[in-house]
Amino acid sequence: STREVTIAKLMKEQSDKQFAVILMFVSGILLLLGTSLYYLVNLPLSKITRSLSENDTAYLSKLVGKKDEFGEMAKLVNNFFIQRQELLQEIEVRTEAEGKLRVSEEDLKHTLGEKMILLKEVHHRVKNNLLIIISLIRLQTNSLKNGETIGQLNTTLNRINSIAFVHEMLYRSNDLSEIDLNKY
Repeated sequence: STREVTIAKLMKEQSDKQFAVILMFVSGILLLLGTSLYYLVNLPLSKITRSLSENDTAYLSKLVGKKDEFGEMAKLVNNFFIQRQELLQEIEVRTEAEGKLRVSEEDLKHTLGEKMILLKEVHHRVKNNLLIIISLIRLQTNSLKNGETIGQLNTTLNRINSIAFVHEMLYRSNDLSEIDLNKY
């Protein structure tokens, strides 16, 4: 029975050694698997995450050429940065164009205001000149005794009055295509 105890001890020692070898083998496999996962999964994901958080594509340079999922992800992130930069440039160009457009609009408004002032001044001067001509013809008519000459001056006076009325209608109208000139 001591022999049996010795055999049992030897078997237990042998079993413990085998267990230790298996445990070391499994530990080695797990360590190898963990290291492999770190280099195959965690490291590329860290580079992509760092690239996104720092807005820098330099971390993607080694990943872009790979033909795996991480290479595709790196290409997508790289394309995102390129498109974002193009969009920012387009926004800048449009903002600049909008600013120039606002300046042009202000210039046009200013020019239109000046034009309206000048147009009012021209209308005012034409009106005054027509009134002066009408007054001169009336004065001339009052000093004449010849009926035929007075009739001709009255005809001229009526024509100038018609011109003055048409001018007044043009001046007051917002739409020049809607004025009926036939009655004058």
